[in-house]
Amino acid sequence: MENWSTETKEMIQDLQTLIRIRSVEGEAEPGMPFGPGPAAALEEALRICDRLGFRTTNMDGYAGFAEFGEGEEVVGILAHLDVVPEGDGWEFAPYEAHISDGKLFGRGTIDDKGPAMAALYGMKRVLDSGIPLKRRVRMIFGTNEETGWGGIHHYVEKEGGVTVGFTPDGAFPLIHGEKGIMDVKFSRIFTQNETAVKLLSLEGGNAVNMVPDAATAILGGGGVAVWIQSIQDVIDGDSRFELKKQGDQWSIKRIGKSAHGSTPEAGENAVSHLIDFLLQHGIQDACLESYMELIGLETDGDAFGCKMSDEYGALTFNVGLFHYEKGEANFHVNIRYPISEREESVWEAMQSYASVEKGWAAEKFSHLAPIYREKQDPLVQTLMNVYREVTGDMEGEPFTIGGGTYARAMDNVVAFGPGLMGSDKLAHQPNEYIAIEELIALTEIYEKAITQLAK
Repeated sequence: MENWSTETKEMIQDLQTLIRIRSVEGEAEPGMPFGPGPAAALEEALRICDRLGFRTTNMDGYAGFAEFGEGEEVVGILAHLDVVPEGDGWEFAPYEAHISDGKLFGRGTIDDKGPAMAALYGMKRVLDSGIPLKRRVRMIFGTNEETGWGGIHHYVEKEGGVTVGFTPDGAFPLIHGEKGIMDVKFSRIFTQNETAVKLLSLEGGNAVNMVPDAATAILGGGGVAVWIQSIQDVIDGDSRFELKKQGDQWSIKRIGKSAHGSTPEAGENAVSHLIDFLLQHGIQDACLESYMELIGLETDGDAFGCKMSDEYGALTFNVGLFHYEKGEANFHVNIRYPISEREESVWEAMQSYASVEKGWAAEKFSHLAPIYREKQDPLVQTLMNVYREVTGDMEGEPFTIGGGTYARAMDNVVAFGPGLMGSDKLAHQPNEYIAIEELIALTEIYEKAITQLAK
């Protein structure tokens, strides 16, 4: 760290402190609506803001904010402090905040604690500059963006929206549209027939908006030992499989590749591939057969009856969680549907096949409508000008994504960065990192963006 400025060193240390907090949503406790992890991250972030000279407020553990300046109008920077579960496959411990080769590794470094710290230090620069501003500047911290948005909704209920703002939780140059997002749980009870090899359970996934990086099946029955022998040659030497004997039963684990729920095609769904393997090698189970008919190895919802697209992108379909035991099955799907489509169209398409024809009961437990702003929108143009001034990139254009950001939480907010150096592609994956040089560049971009929006 010898060649970095004092400001950069302090920002890195503050970010490391936040990364070391495992802020995955947990069971609610008094004053901790999303569990101890997110609560600890919020408290630490507000302590950092206090030290930097901002006025701070903790909103009942749901959210918090730090601000400076005066006036009725507010420039908002919306970030989140919670993270998805770490999963497997890390080179460095996910909460160690290890620095190697100019990169800070850890869960949350790019999504969204790293960009949040860069924006906060950009905000600090504006405060220290003494530039006259017409608007207050407020950094807003949510605490369960990955799992339900209760934190930011609590903020909006108590404080309302902002005049104008951005969230450092997307990509550059700028995101001017986001697909609709729907999380649905499908459940069904299956009659279990007596077979030589019996599937006792199958489990996989860490979160609905992550591609499962591992899935495990437990098998028993009088013929299980013979079946294990029959597949031994197939999986020997294949690092994607792990076999373990547990008394009279066997577990078979399939390793996949995690990815963000908005880009399931970039991952390898361990649940789907394990189910496919079991069926291909003679396991007879009605639940697995139904799953393959409905989903298979697809990520576009075609077999499910909800494939659709528009000029801004196609529907994506990710099975993020799967549970099967004693005939009872359920799986959680994260769907990102085209900007021009309606929620009802997607819901009806899924219901007509999965529920009516195949008998899976559907429960919709989360929905975010699509958002879209024209490229000529004043907010879009202001932030694009800042991006071009700092980076020199005159070719990049605003684009739309399948991800969901806090830009949906309030009017007149867009997603603006990060990802200057490609690390945004590691969100929700093992070995997530942010380059220190990117943190430095982000701080400059966000400093100029805040100044332009507030003056």
